[in-house]
Amino acid sequence: MVLPARKISTVEELLETFPDIRDLLIDDEKAWNRIVSGFRVLVEHAIGGVKRFGIVSDKFHNRKNGFDDKVMVISCGLWNYHLKFC
Repeated sequence: MVLPARKISTVEELLETFPDIRDLLIDDEKAWNRIVSGFRVLVEHAIGGVKRFGIVSDKFHNRKNGFDDKVMVISCGLWNYHLKFC
């Protein structure tokens, strides 16, 4: 009572194993999802790196106009410097 091993890696192997198949649907989105997830990982790591600076991850209490954008630009620049030279 053991199931046969079915490690099929190509369409040709599938057709040899199951010759009665008439229609075959392949998930084309799988390749696209891998590409998107690869970029997502890079973005998440970049966000995590910038959040190492406490001023970006903590609640920001400064009320100066435009200062929050300057803080983010400086933090991103420091993180890019770290990636390039450290």
